[in-house]
Amino acid sequence: MDEFEGALPNGRGNYRRIHVNVTLSKRRMNAVTYVGTDAGRRRFAQMRPEEQRVSEEYFGHLKLGAQTFKFPREYRAYLEQHAGR
Repeated sequence: MDEFEGALPNGRGNYRRIHVNVTLSKRRMNAVTYVGTDAGRRRFAQMRPEEQRVSEEYFGHLKLGAQTFKFPREYRAYLEQHAGR
């Protein structure tokens, strides 16, 4: 995932990996997520609008994850509305 998300150990990648605590069904657990870096945001801002779009394939992964883990209906509807835009 680090390579896919562009997370570099030196912090100059597009994202950095962080550990978070989440609660699922009243059970607390550790998870890993990615947050954008300042360097990544600067690179993104310099891209042309068509380069800033998320691919349909990536949106497909988001939608599948939201469905699999039973995210709220409103969030799944948001993903459906914005898929591939």
